[in-house]
Amino acid sequence: MKRLIILSIILIGIYSCSAPNNSCNIQTRIGKQMETTSEEFDTLLFQMNRGYNNDYMYRTGQWQVLQRYMSDNNVYYYYERKLKDGELIEEYRRFFSSGKLNVRGFCYKNHGFSIGVWSEYNEDGKLIREIDKDEPFRNYPWNEVRLFMEKEYHVDFFDKHTIVHRYLDTTSIPVYDICWQSKKDVFKNVIIDISTRKVIKEKEFKAQK
Repeated sequence: MKRLIILSIILIGIYSCSAPNNSCNIQTRIGKQMETTSEEFDTLLFQMNRGYNNDYMYRTGQWQVLQRYMSDNNVYYYYERKLKDGELIEEYRRFFSSGKLNVRGFCYKNHGFSIGVWSEYNEDGKLIREIDKDEPFRNYPWNEVRLFMEKEYHVDFFDKHTIVHRYLDTTSIPVYDICWQSKKDVFKNVIIDISTRKVIKEKEFKAQK
C-alpha cells in the first residue's frame, strides 16, 4: 500500500516533465549538430521486473529510481526518473521504444516543473535541439526562492504536503506557486512574481476532511 501511494505521487509528474516544448515561450537553441549520445535504456531488465502497470521502482545506492513504459500521443516510450536521497531535483529521461535516449533533463521532485537545459536526440543518437527551461524565470532562480521561503516562512520542502509549481500565468507573468502545511490541518499558499521578486498573493485554508 505504501509503495502504491509513493508511486502515485511520483507518476503525477511524469507528464509534467515531458519532451521539450515551447508552451512557456522558451527559446529553442538549435545547434551542436555533431554532439551525439550512446546512452540506452536496459529494456531487458525492465521487462524482467516490470509490474502490472508497466512500472519498475527500485533503489540503487542513494537513488530512488522509477521506470515506466507508456504512450505519448499513441507513441510508446520508456521513462526514467531518478531522485537522490536528500535532493529536491530529480533526473528525467525518456527513451525510444528501441531503448535509445530521446530526451534528458531535470525536474523538481514529484510534481515536477522542468529545470535547466533539456536535450533532445533522434534515434541515431544525434542532438537535434536544446531548450533552456529556466529562461523565463531567470530573474529569481529556484535556489534563491527556496532560501527565501525557508527563512521567511519556514517551509519544509521535503515534507510530503509541500507542493511547488513554476509557470507563466494567464497574463504571461512568470510565477512560483508554493503550497505547504503551516500547522495542523491548515495550509498556506504563496505566489511570487518572478519579475519583481515579490509575493503577490498569500492565503491560508483548512484541509478538507
